[in-house]
Amino acid sequence: MSTQDSSAAAPKDAEDVLHTRCESRVTEAIKKNPFIGSLIFNLNKSGCDVTREFFTCRPCKRPVQGFYDSRLGITMCENYLPTKGAVEDVLMHELVHAYDNCRVELDTSDCVQVACAEIRAASMSGECRFSREIMRGQFRYFKHVPDCVKRRAVNATSALPHCKPVAEKSVQKAWQSCYNDYAPFSFPPN
Repeated sequence: MSTQDSSAAAPKDAEDVLHTRCESRVTEAIKKNPFIGSLIFNLNKSGCDVTREFFTCRPCKRPVQGFYDSRLGITMCENYLPTKGAVEDVLMHELVHAYDNCRVELDTSDCVQVACAEIRAASMSGECRFSREIMRGQFRYFKHVPDCVKRRAVNATSALPHCKPVAEKSVQKAWQSCYNDYAPFSFPPN
């Protein structure tokens, strides 16, 4: 085997490791995280079929950790998920989107609805935990959770080109009713 052949095989092996690790972590989170399990149970109870096939791990070109698509399910971006905690946070975030879409079909042309979905997903996923904020260079202790949720909801809402000019206003408009909406939970799960 030539040197060129062995170096060409290395990236494939690295991709296989990332893929296997992602699949394993997703399966473990589904089995062991009670909040993830509860969201899946409530999705199924609401008539939205969620099986293990609903979750896919694959490499992503854009620097995102995962996304939800109502036709395809949840895609986990294996090349942007460095830890088990990141996998669980992304699963929670995307499962909240799936739950919201299941209970009320989300109208993505309505930026206030998009903002509400992003507020709920950010507030319930754990992505605004103090430890996560410190890793992002955000050192505020008091009110860090609502500030983080607002910031992340504005950023996510802005990702839709038609919502970018009104993202901040949309988050403000949706804030009161959506920040305290923990459905299907009776309390914030993180």
